[in-house]
Amino acid sequence: MNNNNKIYQTMKRKFFILAMLLISAVLAFGQALSEQAAILKQCLDTPAIQQQFPTDSQGHPNAVYIMQHAVSFPTDIPVSKFGQRIIFLEKDDMFNKNVEAFIMFEKLEISGSNADVIMIFNKNQGNGYQAYEIKLSLAKNASSWSVSETKANWR
Repeated sequence: MNNNNKIYQTMKRKFFILAMLLISAVLAFGQALSEQAAILKQCLDTPAIQQQFPTDSQGHPNAVYIMQHAVSFPTDIPVSKFGQRIIFLEKDDMFNKNVEAFIMFEKLEISGSNADVIMIFNKNQGNGYQAYEIKLSLAKNASSWSVSETKANWR
């Protein structure tokens, strides 16, 4: 009976450790998602691209499209722009739908309280897409992210 008790206690400890690791992984993923959402929101709000977003015939901004390519986001990420949810599409879908303008992220690196982003704003000019590259450096102060440096130019 004593040997069974030792086995039971060992299994109990292993199960506890496994449960704690699983909980930690779930919490880390949730935190990573909220960090990505906060950074994505800052990217979409950067003054460098505000004038580039297309509008409808009444001057209201169209939905914002993001191409899932070099950097992909979870499609349920809680970010909106102009009161509308962001629309995430794969590369083929983006071109098949003939989207007027979209953003593609080439780089999104988060390292502690710093993040570096390269995003390309692609706008259909009738004879093809024109690309506007925006490089952002972000810093986390307390619990919020803010843009610390912006470089933008047409490709």
